[in-house]
This record gives sequence, structure tokens and C-alpha cells, in this order.
Amino acid sequence: MALNLGPWSPTNTHDYRLGNAKVSAISAPTKGSTQRGTAITITFTLQSYVVTACSVQIKYSTDGVTWNNATITGAVTGLTVSEAGTSHTKTWNSVTDLGSNNSWANVQIGITCDDASGGGGADDRLAKSDYFIVDNLPVAPSVLEPPDGEFQKDLLQNIEFSISSSDPGSDKLYPQIRADMTTSFNSSKLVTKNSQDGITHLRFDHQVTPPTLKPIPGYYVQGVSVAGSTVVTYNTKTDLFTGATLPTTITNARVIVIPRNDRRVFITAVGNTSVTLDKSLAGGVANGLVDLFILSDPTLDFFVKSGVSVTSTSFAATTFASLGNDDFGQDITDTFGSAPRILVVDQADRMVILGTITTTEVNLRKSLAGGTNNGICTLFILKTNADIYQDTDEAVTSTTLTARLYTSLNDGGALPAYVPGAIVLPVPKDDRHVYVDEIVGDQAKIAKGFAGAVANGLVDWNIWTKTDASAFWVPMSPNGIPETYEGGRARYRPQSGEFNEGIWYRQVAFGNVA
Repeated sequence: MALNLGPWSPTNTHDYRLGNAKVSAISAPTKGSTQRGTAITITFTLQSYVVTACSVQIKYSTDGVTWNNATITGAVTGLTVSEAGTSHTKTWNSVTDLGSNNSWANVQIGITCDDASGGGGADDRLAKSDYFIVDNLPVAPSVLEPPDGEFQKDLLQNIEFSISSSDPGSDKLYPQIRADMTTSFNSSKLVTKNSQDGITHLRFDHQVTPPTLKPIPGYYVQGVSVAGSTVVTYNTKTDLFTGATLPTTITNARVIVIPRNDRRVFITAVGNTSVTLDKSLAGGVANGLVDLFILSDPTLDFFVKSGVSVTSTSFAATTFASLGNDDFGQDITDTFGSAPRILVVDQADRMVILGTITTTEVNLRKSLAGGTNNGICTLFILKTNADIYQDTDEAVTSTTLTARLYTSLNDGGALPAYVPGAIVLPVPKDDRHVYVDEIVGDQAKIAKGFAGAVANGLVDWNIWTKTDASAFWVPMSPNGIPETYEGGRARYRPQSGEFNEGIWYRQVAFGNVA
């Protein structure tokens, strides 16, 4: 006989599966949100009526089709599961997976869970988030000066702008400035890190304590041309790092000459208001070009002995005891605890070459050729070796300026990646002139002269930093602005003749691809 049925029960849908854990929700990132930088928060819920733990695999997609494993911070195994649902938060390193040089408009996160039960089911299905945006480009900087965003040529105003503190993942920032006489920026006059102008005139704010170095007080003057006997009056020059005019009088001034091209320059007189320079009779270019570091209080860090005559082309020992008092009446130490570091600055047209240094003496000789009979020099003997970095006996084999990162040098260990306000002096140790150029926070370029008594140059690298100041600007490196300077500011000084008459508008952006 037929079975008479009563009404059916209401429909009850249940997810039957061999595995019993699932991702029931992905609540972050939220739909349409913009996520910046490395640490993107992912929040999801794990739910089960049976098991209490599972593992997850987290993937990402930029097109909804291709899914790749995401780089995740935090455990992805042994995660708690509950009937009501347990929330978990992990961090996605989007820069590792996507890079730091672009933005993506349609990113999704996908998660699967595995409760170790085997078989198919919801634990093997990919739960997908809503679409969101990943923007790994630096934020736009703010123009700080001039405050109205306009630059008027006649006023020679700097443009100053903030350095982003939100650089997502890349360890370098690269600024680009564009200028136009209208806000359309159709002409797009650009100043970038790839232009000589960008390297020469772009500065960024000193924010970092020089590592292990005690800054040495003084003034740094850049790019002094020497065509013959040249008097450099201090108050006609400005400091590279502060932009301030040097004082009229610098009591007890002493000057270190840093060669910048293939003709040597030497000091013939130094005083409290000026220094007199001259070029050597021979060289690969017509005139000398040098930077000057003018010590404002040399007795803090150095014994300074000028007028040291060097008469032999063979190394001869000069004992520290024989030097007596220095230029300022300081009794030069007879015996140092360890071999001191010594800077040699020429005072005549015959190069003085530095040899072995011990705790009691320094060996010096004159070059084989020169415009005077004997060498005369000033010795700057550091009172403590901790004030300066030194890499000794560096062979310089190329006549082309070649960049050397400070991290490639060695002073009982690699030098730091950045030396704020770096001052670099190559002290000759053989008969070939060596010079430096483009001295910045992370590197300097170095080359040998075209002529010399030996094939290659040999020098000690000497690197130190000048005294910190409230307004302290360091040259832009072609390798970008490092993370340690983020949150600071940068300055660009337009050069005479760079712009036509009128008011120019400026915009600044940061990138993080060299």
C-alpha cells in the first residue's frame, strides 16, 4: 500500500565534506582599500564543527587568475579552529612578492586550510578576499620652501621638500624635480639623480649621528680652481654642508688640500684670514682643482707640524721626539700607544710620500721628480685613531674616475654604508698623483694621474666627517637617499642661468627604482 506523506521539513543545506575545517571569512584587507608598504594585515576566520586546529596556505593574485604563494610573517600551522569561528591575523610582505616600484589596483588574497583529514572538501577550496589596492610607491613629498610653491628667479630661492617616511620596503629613495612657468608642466624641465646637476646641487638634511666617528670642527669649501698662485680669502667662500659664508677670521686656521683633478696643488702660505695655493708645474690638465677643509680648532684633534723638509728620494725616519712642539706649542707625543694616523699636505712643488708609521716615528721621502729641489709638507698627526676611518695601501690602477663605496673599504672591518658629511683625502704613498671626485655620503670616485714614476697610484684613504650643525646638508648620492634620512627634508638650489625670467612652479616626486 502507498505511504501517505505529510509535509516535508524546511530545506536544510549543510556542507558535507571529509575535512571539517574551512576559512569562513576574510575580513582584511577590506574591499577597495589602499594598502601601503610592506606590512599588509590579513585577517581571516577559521571555523569547524569537528577539529580544533589546522594549517593554512595564503596566496595572492593581481589578476584573479594566477595565484602565487605569499610571503607571510607569523605561523601558518597549528592554528586554532572553533565552531563559532576563530579569528587570525597575519602580515603579508607585499614588497617581497610584488616589488616596491609600482601599484596594483585589483589584488586579492586567497586562503586554503588543511585539517589533515585528507580528501576533498571545503578545507581544500580557495577562499578569496574582496579586491583591494596595493600601492608600494612612496607618498608625494610636501614643498616646504617657498611656501606658496612658486620659485622666483631673482630671489634665488631654494626649493625645500620633505623626504617621505613611508618608503615601502625599498632602502633608497630617488627624488625628481620638474619645473615650468605654468602648472601644466608641459616643458617638464627635470632635475634627477641621473643628471650632473642633481648630484651637484641637490642636498638632503643630515639626520644621522656619524657612526663611531667624532666629528672634526672645520669648514668645507668645494671646487677651488688654482691657475697659479691663488689667494683664497675665507669670507669669500661658503661651507658645502651648511651653505653659510665662512668667517673673516679663523683663529689658528690650518688647511687640508683635497685634490679633485689631474694636477697637484700645494700650500705656500696659510693664515687666519686666507690661504695661498699654487699648482704644480706638471699635470694632466691645465689647472688644479681642489676642495679645502679648513680646521677651525686643529688642536682638538691633531698635532700639526708644518715646514717639515724631506730631502731624500729614499724613505728616512723622522722620530716624533725630533719634531718637538707643533705649530701651536703642543708637545708632540714621543711615543704613541699604537701607530698614529697621519695626513700629509704638500707645501712645495715636490710631492712628499708617506711610508711606514710606527709608535715612535714616521718614514717620509720626496718624489723622484718635482718643480723644487726638496719636498716640504705639513704633518697632521691624529691624537686618537678613533676620529677617522683609514684604509691603507689602496692601489689605484685607472686614470678614469671610479666609484668606490665606503663599504668596500676596510678599517679593521667594513666601513659603514653612510658617512654623513664625508670628507675624503687620499694620502700618496708612491710616485703617482691620485685624486678624488663626487665625494658623497656613501662613496667617492678616485683615479690616478696620467703621468708618474710608477705604473699605479698607491694611497691611504682617509675619511672623516665635519662637526654637526643645526642646518647641515649633505650632497645627494647617485645611489639614492637611504632609509636613515627618511622623514627629513631635501634642498635644491637653482643655479644662475638655469631658468628664464619669471615665476616658475615646482613639483617633486620620489621613486624607488634607480
